[in-house]
Amino acid sequence: MTMIANLNISSNLMIDDNEHRDKYKYIPGDLVSAIYPEYADPAIRQRFLRKEQIVELNQYLVCQVCGLHCAGNCPG
Repeated sequence: MTMIANLNISSNLMIDDNEHRDKYKYIPGDLVSAIYPEYADPAIRQRFLRKEQIVELNQYLVCQVCGLHCAGNCPG
């Protein structure tokens, strides 16, 4: 039986050379601002983080309105 899945596999290994020095690009979005506080600012975040990192970060932010992790889809 063949099963089809909607999965993508990404490596968690980093290359350490001059081209790949910006290591914040390889850190999960919810941890970037904990490690690099300057990326807590939304304007800076939009400029430097990858789209996938921002999506991941938004999944873990607590909503100021409902107090849940609603990722901008606040039920209340």
